Amino acid sequence: MSAAAERTPTVLNPMVAFEGVTKHFGGAKGQPAFTALAGVDYVVPRGSITGIIGRSGAGKSTLIRLVNGLEIPSSGKVLVDGVDVGALDDAALRALRREVGMIFQHFNLLSSRTVHDNIALPLEIAGLDRKTIDQRVRPLMDLVGLSDKADRYPAELSGGQKQRVGIARALATEPKLLLSDEATSALDPETTQSILELLKTINRDLGLTVLLITHEMEVVKTIASQVAVIDRGLIVEHGRTFDVFTAPKHETTQALLSASIGAKLPEWIRSDLKAEPSPGDRRSCG
Repeated sequence: MSAAAERTPTVLNPMVAFEGVTKHFGGAKGQPAFTALAGVDYVVPRGSITGIIGRSGAGKSTLIRLVNGLEIPSSGKVLVDGVDVGALDDAALRALRREVGMIFQHFNLLSSRTVHDNIALPLEIAGLDRKTIDQRVRPLMDLVGLSDKADRYPAELSGGQKQRVGIARALATEPKLLLSDEATSALDPETTQSILELLKTINRDLGLTVLLITHEMEVVKTIASQVAVIDRGLIVEHGRTFDVFTAPKHETTQALLSASIGAKLPEWIRSDLKAEPSPGDRRSCG
């Protein structure tokens, strides 16, 4: 068995498969290349909600951009529903992107278009007629809870409402895979929870595979059934979210979990925590 096979979880008929994927940036005119991905082997189960978590600069944004062809691997393959993304010509890549929806941290809405027309944009680009577009958009507005906001503009919406528009737009072309690029990072905790609940509903009711990247452990714990931890361009740990979170094996996972737990403690407790006991400290057994 190859080293790659040993590292890669066994999944029959995966939605996404990374096979020995590397990605280098730069390196022109004698400059050293920056290695964003250093040989990733990982599969995303069909129908799952899978979280890719890592620190800033770990390679997670590059990884997700490979899935819809916004970046091309330097070596290796990215397969989406069995299709090699890097081998596609422009027309085939456009067709693939209609099957891969994406939601973004900063919403990426057009300020001059209403909620309805922002959601309709990918359908207009695909050349659908106005009646068909309206028949597709109206149920999506209902799904994301914005049926009463059809004629509003982004400036009139809250952050959570803007993200709901972004989700509806990502679903407009009826994709089989939904990518989430730090989609809740700009939202407050309560709004984040509502968006995560919406993504769970979409996964359950529409049968979409959801692949999300985040640096927030709480997001993964709340929504993902599978998790992979990325560090320095490599997947260093993966598995069922419950298993990884309750018994983390890699030091990166342990550090991320420790930081997440510590961030939730009140400041008066965190400021009093010490790695080692000091002389005179007493242990209370009450």
